[in-house]
This record gives sequence, structure tokens and C-alpha cells, in this order.
Amino acid sequence: MQIIDNFLSKTYFKEIQNILLSDNFPWFYYDNISVVKENSKNLTNFGFAHVFINNGENNSQLVDFIKPAMFKIMDVTNCNVILRCRADMTVNTAMPTIHDPHTDYKQPNVASIIYMNESDGDTIFYKDDKLEVINRVSPVPNRLVIFKGHNLHTGCGPTKFKKRILINSNFYKKS
Repeated sequence: MQIIDNFLSKTYFKEIQNILLSDNFPWFYYDNISVVKENSKNLTNFGFAHVFINNGENNSQLVDFIKPAMFKIMDVTNCNVILRCRADMTVNTAMPTIHDPHTDYKQPNVASIIYMNESDGDTIFYKDDKLEVINRVSPVPNRLVIFKGHNLHTGCGPTKFKKRILINSNFYKKS
């Protein structure tokens, strides 16, 4: 795992932040923000997302604006393919919430999170299916976290702030 604070330039980060935090950004409701899991009993596992890139294909009119951030992450991770890039937002549920643990993809990939706003709601990383916590990362604006995307992890909903917004991306190296 690698953590890099102040990853993007101040100006570029602020512009992304302004877009994602604006009242007219197109967020889409997800019944389970972590994973498609129909039988989840976690009633606070919902959230909102905006998919920029899905399975390597552009999926948003804003993709060209977000790609420079993805290219910079690719340089750091030595990857050359963007598998997925999406913005995620979870909202305050008043009580502590741990979303469903998940892996982003089963195949090996490099995952990243860029936290977009000041919030609580750590990202939790697990050793294995027994849910033994090996690390927690707190959201700090412009903090990048890089980790193995096929490792079990999850996010927590905010309880002290209205929302927790991040950009989650997955990459791999194609020979």
C-alpha cells in the first residue's frame, strides 16, 4: 500500500473538487455502493456514483477532464490500462456504518482512491475473508491511496460530515 498526500496540483485538484461538489454534477444512485450484492442486510450500504470509465471504455462526457489524474496514477503504478474510474459519494447516516467488504475485481489489478473532500469514514483493508483489519486510511482531501485491487477492503460512511466523496480507479499493465 502506498499513500501520497497532495497528489494532484492544487489548481487541478480544486477544479475536480468544484465539479464533483457542485449542485449539478450527475450522481447516480446505487443500492449497494460497494458491490452488487442483492442479499445485503446492510441498509446503509447505499451511495451515489458517476462512472467515468468502465471496462476500459469512456462512459462520461467528463472523462477527458479526469484522465490527466488517471495518467498520473498510471505513471506512479507503472500501469498502462485504465480498467475503471468512478466517483463515489456516501452520505451521513448518523450512526457508524461499515459498507460490505469487497474486492474491486478478481483478477490482479492496482486500485487507487483519491479523497475529494474533508470527511470521516475510513477505508478499511482486510488480511483475508476472516475480516482481520490490517490497515485503515482516513480521508484527507487530495490524498491518494494505491493498493492491490483484488484485496478485500471497504469504506465507512461519514458520521461527522454530510458526505464522503472519492475517486476510485483500477488499472493493470498490459504487455
